Amino acid sequence: MHRRSLSAAALAVALAGGSAFVSTPAGAGIATGATVTVVNAVAYDAENNFPLAVCIDGTFAGDLDTEEASDPIDLSPGNHQFEFIQGSDCSGSVFIDETLDIPAGQVTVMAYWPSDDPTAVVFADDTSCVENGETRVTFRHGAAWPAVNLFMEPSGGSWTEVASGVAAGQQSTTDIPAGSYTNSELRDPVTDNVVLDTGSPGDLQTGMVSTLYFYGGADGDTGWFVISSEVPVCEQPTTTTTAAPTTTTTAAPIAVVTPRYAG
Repeated sequence: MHRRSLSAAALAVALAGGSAFVSTPAGAGIATGATVTVVNAVAYDAENNFPLAVCIDGTFAGDLDTEEASDPIDLSPGNHQFEFIQGSDCSGSVFIDETLDIPAGQVTVMAYWPSDDPTAVVFADDTSCVENGETRVTFRHGAAWPAVNLFMEPSGGSWTEVASGVAAGQQSTTDIPAGSYTNSELRDPVTDNVVLDTGSPGDLQTGMVSTLYFYGGADGDTGWFVISSEVPVCEQPTTTTTAAPTTTTTAAPIAVVTPRYAG
């Protein structure tokens, strides 16, 4: 896969003219801007690449192959026009044109092709910490297919439902025990039949986020891909033990007995 995109700094300068770019001062406590990752999950058939140029508010932000994600892009919260173009810049044929409400924080914009017209959706990225010994799995449905359940099988364990009834344009996020997972599959929520074998997730480590995208199917096969990232591990509470106070016992004075003789 190729990738051609503006650097984050160059894109920020380009978008600044429209007051889209937000700079967060170093050391700021609460982020007031938005950090956006764009993912191309568009394909009528999972076997065929469907490259698209990404334009935000009329500014070229790079081009993405199917299954590819952009570098993080800083935007101001609010409405922004996202165009996905069949071409190498913003002058080509518009394939998707959506005005999306971008919230503050870290989000993903997913372009996808459901059963009707191709579109794009905004997902909030769960960047909260995970408990020690846990890993995070996010499932995002972008296929021309009804709702599905996601099941995963840990090494030496039983199949576990990780996501339930997720429809096109929706996501589900679940924290599960970290470790080795040998199989995963998408199933029909009603019949429990396997819709797609999504392979072996492998070793899912503590603090890892595995985001599985389901795509394709508009005129051919469905497919899947995974994008991995990390989140912090929650700090363990510190238990402070206070020693019990030392009790000092004062011994009673020794009684001196003077013998008394009779005589």
